[in-house]
Amino acid sequence: LEMVSESRLLQAAEVAQKAVLEAPEKADTWGQLGNVYLVHGWEAEAAPCYRRAAEIEPTEFRWFYYLGLSTYKATPEVAVDAFTQAITLDPKYPPAHINHAYALRRLGRFDAAKKHLERAKALDPKNPFAELDLGELALAARQFEIAREHLKRALTLNPDQSEAHSAMAQVALVLGDAEAAKRH
Repeated sequence: LEMVSESRLLQAAEVAQKAVLEAPEKADTWGQLGNVYLVHGWEAEAAPCYRRAAEIEPTEFRWFYYLGLSTYKATPEVAVDAFTQAITLDPKYPPAHINHAYALRRLGRFDAAKKHLERAKALDPKNPFAELDLGELALAARQFEIAREHLKRALTLNPDQSEAHSAMAQVALVLGDAEAAKRH
């Protein structure tokens, strides 16, 4: 915290740290400290907070979900375990399936990732991220027609989604449609 110059951030972190010191047996205090860290991009600092909250309150979905969010970039294997536990506690939350798929993709477990994306899509057919990620998986597998269909649906759901436009441009180029590639 010595390197933090923003006074409101410093104050929020200090208040959350003090709460943990005063009530170290409460999952909510650990979770709040983790939230302060995570919202400011300090995933490495947030993860132990969520891990501790999950140890204290192992039936609380949010601690496992946030643990997964805070670890999927650096330690995707930890995130996969955390998201698995979160989904066990609440299997109907689409973002948990989508983020689980992100962690699985980082581990090269594409078939498992696809299953979670399909589940997220079934739970929330209007979620553009499920379609985008299914399109990206198909693109990586060189299934260009399938990728195009998923990416079209992603862009129908969210026309401004830059990742979908980028992937669609790649698909269009491979399929020989230079005009469509330029549009995207």
